Amino acid sequence: MKRILISTGEKSGEILAKSLVVELKNQYARAIHISGMAGNILSPYLDETIIDSNDFGVVGFIEALYKYRILKSAQNKILRKIKVSRFDMIILVDFIGFNLTVGRFAKKFGIPVILYVGPQIWAWKKNRIRQLKESLDFVGLILPFEETLYKAEPFKAVYVGNPLVETLPVNAYKNDTRAKFSFLKQEDLVISFLPGSRTSEIKNHFFVICETILKLHKRYQNAKFIISLADETDISMMEINRVEFLRKKGLPLHIQFGRTHDVVISSDYVGTASGTASLETALLKIPCVIFYKSSLISYLIFKIFSLTKYVGLPNIIMEQQIVPELLQSNFNTEKLYNEMTKIIETQQIAKKQILNFYKLEKKLGSKKASKTMASIIKNALSNSSF
Repeated sequence: MKRILISTGEKSGEILAKSLVVELKNQYARAIHISGMAGNILSPYLDETIIDSNDFGVVGFIEALYKYRILKSAQNKILRKIKVSRFDMIILVDFIGFNLTVGRFAKKFGIPVILYVGPQIWAWKKNRIRQLKESLDFVGLILPFEETLYKAEPFKAVYVGNPLVETLPVNAYKNDTRAKFSFLKQEDLVISFLPGSRTSEIKNHFFVICETILKLHKRYQNAKFIISLADETDISMMEINRVEFLRKKGLPLHIQFGRTHDVVISSDYVGTASGTASLETALLKIPCVIFYKSSLISYLIFKIFSLTKYVGLPNIIMEQQIVPELLQSNFNTEKLYNEMTKIIETQQIAKKQILNFYKLEKKLGSKKASKTMASIIKNALSNSSF
């Protein structure tokens, strides 16, 4: 029986880990036991949940300070578990600041450590790789351009494919998907917004989105609007009240939980927070605008250390701005409204985006990340090498 510890910390990481855990269990049948730190998404697939990570989602330097005690307590519990248990491997999924400490501790006991999803060294300079040497034996990369950044390093880093290639319903039909929503008609103009998955992201984006919807409704009287969130717990009472206020003013605005893919496929145009959602929207070939706002200090640190001038994954991967980005002070009602009206009313802009989205899809390739990672892990557990 092989014993694995898997450590996640955010919903996006849990989604990736879930596919990997399912694949590992398929390949190993019953000869594997997987424990971990996980939330509602991943926990049902584990044999043992050591720590509930539902409230761990933080982003940026200032935001992380607020949850320091919670995170430190969880980290200490994980380290104690590693010390007393006989794990054959540690798998770390994203949540890099937390997980590197876990990896460094595990390696002291001779336990091989894998990181699935490399840290964004393209955003924080290559010198961050130095921190990885003490914590990791292998990195499974999900962006194709990252592999070249690791060539001179003592551990192995391989592009295993992008998880969205195997999970996105890219062949779904818009009309069939719209039929799943009782409030949508086939002829509707559907405009959707994805505020992000972290609490801080939703807080920073939600009210600008609502004010933009108000302006767009005045211009497009026949439009239906959707705000898509991962879970009902993601939205505060203040945000719920704002939506109810807009509905009372006659806006056809709907909140949907846990149905992001269906929402995007049903949409004609999307405004999306930077991150995985922006890449999902691009791969589903829906014209979009990317936005992001964080604390000022977090943004300034990013600007100082970043190796890329872009924030949205579609633009980073393509090494050019194929989707407009509204960042920090540029993310406001007027500018979001203007960029949304451009893609709605200028057919050439929308068509050019879609053409670039096909090029983006080709660049990611056809590798199935969870299958590739599971095979690498199984081989390493059998041969004690990567």
